[in-house]
Amino acid sequence: MAIDSLLTEAQQYVEQEKYVEALVLCREALSTDSIHPCIYNQMGITLVGMAKYDSAMICYQKAINIEPRYVWAYYNMGVAYDKQEKYEQAIPWLKKAVNVYETPDWLVTTTLELAQSGYHYQKGLAYEEQGDIDNAITEWILAAQNRLDAREKLCQYGRLPNKYKKDSEKAMKKRKN
Repeated sequence: MAIDSLLTEAQQYVEQEKYVEALVLCREALSTDSIHPCIYNQMGITLVGMAKYDSAMICYQKAINIEPRYVWAYYNMGVAYDKQEKYEQAIPWLKKAVNVYETPDWLVTTTLELAQSGYHYQKGLAYEEQGDIDNAITEWILAAQNRLDAREKLCQYGRLPNKYKKDSEKAMKKRKN
């Protein structure tokens, strides 16, 4: 089977939370080509799903060593830190992902805004888990500009700012259909 097909199938397994199956496909792909950064990246994504963060980060580092301009490895390294609630360590990796290529300013700004929104959303989830709803809501408001899931959380607690209500209602209707 071609590497692209193996990685596509592995990603589908990850989306279904069938991590062992995804890992088997990643290893099969590695046996075909051990210097393909996408394979290490997909293996890292799979390992993050299994909460094996250290192993995932080793995979991302291998992808970066093979191809220093491979943006997704930097981004996913940030995600791995984020999932461990190591937010301060996540941000530099997300910024590196943006800076790997010379990119237009609008793309840099958009990517950083999305990364910061993800940071605030995850921080809100952490506060919610601790029962600190007021701080969770503060974080979700900061994330709401770029994240529908943050708006849904604010709706859940009856605290969605008016400026997001109309857009959120339309988006949520589309999701249901």
